[in-house]
Amino acid sequence: MDRTTTILCTHKLDVEKYNTIALQKHFPTLEIYQVKMDTNAANTEHIQPWLNNKSFNHIHTIAIGAFVMFIDNINIQKGAIKGLIATITSIIFDTKNNVTTIEVQLTTNSIKMVLKKHKFQQKYTYDGYYYKTSFPITLAYAITRHKSQGTTISSKVIIDRKEAFAPSLTYAMLSRSQVEFF
Repeated sequence: MDRTTTILCTHKLDVEKYNTIALQKHFPTLEIYQVKMDTNAANTEHIQPWLNNKSFNHIHTIAIGAFVMFIDNINIQKGAIKGLIATITSIIFDTKNNVTTIEVQLTTNSIKMVLKKHKFQQKYTYDGYYYKTSFPITLAYAITRHKSQGTTISSKVIIDRKEAFAPSLTYAMLSRSQVEFF
């Protein structure tokens, strides 16, 4: 797998595995940074299952030069829409070495954008309001077939298809690529 290959997967766990492998392969350990999810519920015991829910799209590690994909519409006028691929160009840290800001360059129009954390999930319970925040991006070396819908991939594509539920889902994965298959 080279730096420009995209892996389309049927399962999110495979995506996480491939993205971790790609980041470790293409960037030295000292250039990979951890990203913490922010929440106001860290010490609230009954809310822990919600905090640890694996379906929450939280980017855990990043590196300058890494490929990422938007997981939400951030700025439609500039083209920063859900599914768009971008490259991380800089990372800003606070005094405690926490990532506070990520600058990305969009692949479609070369516009640079500054990203802050967004409140993505909220939960109301009998004792209060809780939230989780993260950056609106995910690593994009591997993506699920669901996230690939609406995207166009101009790089090489590897398809990791396990238990595809219908032939149409396989077709959806194949149709994302502009590269010819033989």
